[in-house]
Amino acid sequence: PVMLHRTENFIPSSRPLQLFDGNTAHSTGHWFKRGAGVYVGGLFQHDDNNDGILRYTAGRVSTRPFDSCKTYVEVGGSCENENHEWMHFTNGKVFLAGRGIMHWGSRATIELFEAFDCGLGANLFGRVGIDQMTVTCRTDHAPTYMNGCEANCHIRDKIHWTEYFGFEWYDTGQKHILTNSVFRNCTDKWEPCLNDCAAGAAPFNLLTHSDEFTPQVMQASKNIVYENFNPDRLWEFANTARLTASGRQQNWLDMDGSAALKSSPQLLGSTWANTWWKVDDEMCIESPKKMYMWICPMGPDLHVASMKIEVSNSIHAQVGGNQCSNGDLDVPCETIGYATHINRNNLTGTGLALTANPQTTGPVHPSLGDGWYIRYLKGAPRAIRISTIQMESPERSMLLAFPYPPGTKFEVEAQAHDKCVRNCVHKFRQVTSFAELKCMETGDVFFWDEAKNVLYVTVISISDNIEDNGKLARREKSSSFEYNGIEIEHWAFQSKIEIIADCTPEAGTVFCSMDGDDFNQVRSVPNITIAPLDCAPFRPDPVDPDDGTGDGGSTGDG
Repeated sequence: PVMLHRTENFIPSSRPLQLFDGNTAHSTGHWFKRGAGVYVGGLFQHDDNNDGILRYTAGRVSTRPFDSCKTYVEVGGSCENENHEWMHFTNGKVFLAGRGIMHWGSRATIELFEAFDCGLGANLFGRVGIDQMTVTCRTDHAPTYMNGCEANCHIRDKIHWTEYFGFEWYDTGQKHILTNSVFRNCTDKWEPCLNDCAAGAAPFNLLTHSDEFTPQVMQASKNIVYENFNPDRLWEFANTARLTASGRQQNWLDMDGSAALKSSPQLLGSTWANTWWKVDDEMCIESPKKMYMWICPMGPDLHVASMKIEVSNSIHAQVGGNQCSNGDLDVPCETIGYATHINRNNLTGTGLALTANPQTTGPVHPSLGDGWYIRYLKGAPRAIRISTIQMESPERSMLLAFPYPPGTKFEVEAQAHDKCVRNCVHKFRQVTSFAELKCMETGDVFFWDEAKNVLYVTVISISDNIEDNGKLARREKSSSFEYNGIEIEHWAFQSKIEIIADCTPEAGTVFCSMDGDDFNQVRSVPNITIAPLDCAPFRPDPVDPDDGTGDGGSTGDG
């Protein structure tokens, strides 16, 4: 009963959701824009300053997603990874709500969910699989601006009739997989439509307001169906007032091409980042103007990687303060460098602008050099830390290339998680040719090209324990999120790669001086990254099986 549980020392929200099936909700009028029919993330608590009355906070009350747990969790406690529990929602229906379902948890599946006449069908947090969802953005009546009243209408009513979307892709830290779903009447092409009543309407909405929070590899879809739609507005960027860091790195794995109205898998990547996401000049097409995406065929060699590339603590510490805010367009997010592909030129014309926010996400393909070429405006960084590495799978690898002054010396190492007590550092080995770098599959090598003054480092998704029998260890496949045949790999939590460069620093900076005359020129190794390589000289000879002599087949007389 209410009040009698006040002194109980456990957290009800951490307990498993037993059954949520066949529920209906509607008319969330007071919080119309964001008021959800099904909502996870509010807070019931006693107000000690008002006789302990029980109050409910309807908004999101934590910046971290909520965990449900298989075991008992006391107040102040936490749930161990092996006890994490999923929340399953099935056969739900919501109509006339600001949101159909809004979930701030860590793990959920949403199946056979239907939303009608909602401002947004669903927006979700954490690892979420959605299957057989149907969103009817507006039922068959034509929307009317302000619901027919021009005066004395609440702003929420105006928003409800001018903005409606089917599903929202988030801007950071998520893994969302959407399959076998229908979006109906999510269009701005209603006739008649009074007074521009559908100013913001599309099946999908992508968050692009933030410079502080930016996407990793985190959203994928398959078998998407549109009914009564505008092909020039299948998705929409939520904020277009400025080219933000989140907008430049927005990407989407369209696993069968259906979301982009194609018949084969497509990679969708933002046009705000020049041609960073345009992986093929002939095969990629640009989406209609307001959709801001390159649409590129996604073959087996193409993958997307994400990581933090940090070069200066003082620069990156400004994120969320006087640089790179979460949506405050009065706060600048200045460019500090550019990243492009190793086999491309015209760095500023083709590349992704880098900011104080170190998160960097982009495509990797052999024809583009199998990696990224990165240069900073102030020179060559004396130290580089690469962390939260995310690859499509543990087997993938890529290159990072950085130009440096002639004669620079390097130390490169992988570092384990912060609580490591043994084998916490793994030294990378310097190889003597670019061919050897490409041939080595261990993931722990680097090459200094003295002819062009470029450092190349191999990057893999490193296990947080970093070593396995003395070798650099890749992350286990079990860390991925798989749903309906689609996998999204997780990023490394604490392992990292650190590069220390011995070069002459510019006074008062953490960068070494470089001649800026060739800034736009990419100092890559022409063609070798896509030419066939003879790797036999760089790999150890196979060990012969034991021939019965007891010495592994050795014929020596020692």
